[in-house]
Amino acid sequence: MTKIIIFYIIWVLLLSTSTAFANNLEIENISLTDKDSSGNTYDIEFDISWDNSWYNGSAAPDNYDAAWVFAKFSKYSGGSWSEWAHCTLSSSDTDHVAPAGSTIDTGLTTTGKGVFIYRDAPGNGSNNWDNAQIRWEYGTDGVEDFENVRIKVFGIEMVYVPQGPFYIGDADNDQEGCFFTADGSFVEDEVGLPQYTITSEGAITVGTSSGNLYYDAETGSTGDRTGPIPAAYPKGYNAFYVMKYELAQGQYVDFLNTLNGTQQANRVSAVTAGTFMDATAPGAGTPQTRNGIVCDIAPAGSKAGVYAHNLDEDGVYNESTDGKWIACNWLSWMDGAAYADWAALRPYTELEFEKVARGPQLVVDDEYAWGSTDLTQAEGAVQSSGEETEVANTTGNGLCNYDGVGTDTGGPLRAGFAATGLTNRLQSGGSYYGAMELSGNLMERLVTVGNDTSGAEIGGRAFDGAHGNGILSAGGYSDVATWPGYNTGTTIVDGARGSGLRGGAWSLAETFHTVSDRSIAAVIQPDGSAIRGFRGARTAP
Repeated sequence: MTKIIIFYIIWVLLLSTSTAFANNLEIENISLTDKDSSGNTYDIEFDISWDNSWYNGSAAPDNYDAAWVFAKFSKYSGGSWSEWAHCTLSSSDTDHVAPAGSTIDTGLTTTGKGVFIYRDAPGNGSNNWDNAQIRWEYGTDGVEDFENVRIKVFGIEMVYVPQGPFYIGDADNDQEGCFFTADGSFVEDEVGLPQYTITSEGAITVGTSSGNLYYDAETGSTGDRTGPIPAAYPKGYNAFYVMKYELAQGQYVDFLNTLNGTQQANRVSAVTAGTFMDATAPGAGTPQTRNGIVCDIAPAGSKAGVYAHNLDEDGVYNESTDGKWIACNWLSWMDGAAYADWAALRPYTELEFEKVARGPQLVVDDEYAWGSTDLTQAEGAVQSSGEETEVANTTGNGLCNYDGVGTDTGGPLRAGFAATGLTNRLQSGGSYYGAMELSGNLMERLVTVGNDTSGAEIGGRAFDGAHGNGILSAGGYSDVATWPGYNTGTTIVDGARGSGLRGGAWSLAETFHTVSDRSIAAVIQPDGSAIRGFRGARTAP
């Protein structure tokens, strides 16, 4: 979500907007306080709130949810506004002011890209914190005291995944390409010991010798079955944060509306006014599979266009029924990588995927992300379609948006559609650590263990967990050199080698939705589609 305020570095011009996503994360009442002219800093003050929050303390699972908060600025210079740039925040926790009941943690933000805000004591329910302050080092960003500046503040709901060992694989090794522990006598389709234990971030040997990690090749879509998986590759043992929800359409529109026209044209197919986001340029004339992102004003060269929502096709943009809370499909790997870089996050790996879903618990045979084999299809008419209260027409344990071809669902649902303040893990379809829709809705674009660097394009096992820095290339691509698809010739992420897909989607059969299924874990699918979304992560201290 985003809030915007335009201010002069000397005085404030009041202008604020309000939006909400998923569990209604809102940032309001933005202002600037405590200017330090000698240190060239300003405190950005705001109120922040969201629903269905928790902090478990020592109770299992030992985790909490948080908001990743960062800001962008644009300054008025030479008669026009500059392009949006990432605000450099102080990397010292003590420079920020956390409201009573909350903690502000810079985490691994030594370059000041954002902060985490979360509860400071065990509890659950809604957060409503006023007068939070994050210190902006505007001098570092080249802003002079006399210049006029616009500010946008963004928040993304995350869940914290603590350090610790966990299992990967399946109880009887019958899921396609699932991980298992080799027993030294591997025969295709007659695999070794079930599951494998991740006990550290150390390198993992992949092979058929007893005790090694291994997996079936199946049709070749699960990976090359070689290694090692290097120590730098994030395995999920160390603590990290992951987005609580799949990237929502409203969040993607906020992203698009901070890019210049050239960048926008590379990040969305809809580049003609009135067209909608899909897989082809200039985009379709009607929403495709519940994606209501529409081009309001077309980009023209480097001049930015304007993007909005119109799922109900009534020509009135950004109404409550226009779908901004629905998970965003039609995202290519390059789109997801660009969003993660822009937000100072990173992609997450398929090992981390299994950790987020299962936690430290023993493997349940053929389990879904909510830890059981219960499965209820979200089918029939969608209630409150396109609204922030959108829900499926069905209820039940393991409620999941899957196998939806031919039903009224016809696409992804609202991120977190099955969760309320009263639902438990099984009813909400939540993972062990509280991430939603790891099974179903949209496929998770992940970093695979199934290929390495070859030639000019970076592969999966070369990924070292580097974070984005909030800055994209001139063309709107991520430029993090160790991310899958990074091309050493073009110096941008313009390919998808090293990425893969897991977790199932709204149109796929139930077998794709199990935690251990790896049937397309190493398939290179660069383009966007109706069933592919994105979820980012960030390493914790």
